[in-house]
Amino acid sequence: MVPTTCRRTIAHLKLVPPEQKGISLDNRFEKKAFWRKFEAQGYPMYKRLSAILCVFAIFSMSACTGVSVRNAARSQSQAYKAQGAVAEQRLEFVKNYQDCIAKAGENLQQVEACDVYLKSAEALS
Repeated sequence: MVPTTCRRTIAHLKLVPPEQKGISLDNRFEKKAFWRKFEAQGYPMYKRLSAILCVFAIFSMSACTGVSVRNAARSQSQAYKAQGAVAEQRLEFVKNYQDCIAKAGENLQQVEACDVYLKSAEALS
C-alpha cells in the first residue's frame, strides 16, 4: 500500500489536459486577445511600434542632452577654479616681491634678487 502523500504526488505527475485541471486555453492567451481587440479598434501593430519608438527616441535624446549640459557645467566650474588658483598665486608673488623690496632697502643686489618674484608674477599673467 502506497502512503497517501505519495499517491497525491503520483496523481499530479500524470499528464492531464489543461481543461481537466480547470485551466482554460483562453485564460492563457488573455494578453494576445487584448492586443487583437486593440488592433480591431484601428490600432495596428506598426502604428503602436512607431509610437513606442518615437517615445523612446525622445527620452533617449533628452537623457543624452542632460549629460552633456552637466559635463559642460562641470568643465566650466573647473576652469573657473583653475583661474582663481592662478590669480591667487600671482598675488602671492606680488606680495613676496613687495616684502622683498621692503627688506632690501638700498641694497641693489637684493633688489635684483627680488626681481625673480616679479618675473614669476608676470609669467602667470
